[in-house]
Amino acid sequence: MQTRRIRIRLKPGTADRMEQWLVSSFGDRHDEALASMRNNGLLWECAYIERGEVDVVVLLQCSDDFGETSRRFLGSDLPIDRDAQAVLGEVGEQFDSVVAPAYLTVRER
Repeated sequence: MQTRRIRIRLKPGTADRMEQWLVSSFGDRHDEALASMRNNGLLWECAYIERGEVDVVVLLQCSDDFGETSRRFLGSDLPIDRDAQAVLGEVGEQFDSVVAPAYLTVRER
């Protein structure tokens, strides 16, 4: 199991659009988002926006294989995944990702 952090620097003036997307996908489209996660091999995901001089959306994710997760997401025909790709293309300016070298949990799998 791996955990990664994705930071997406947002284009100026797009943080509200990103926040609307997050509220929708984690709220109104909850069931669709869970189906996407299952399809793409994500075990859990957390997202938030850091607002400042430069606004950034941060995604924290857990997967057994991020290479496969990324391939599935980019090749997905699920509407929520296509919408996510479109929104990220619209608001994202710069992306970076770091996979944590270690993961520790007390919860049994």
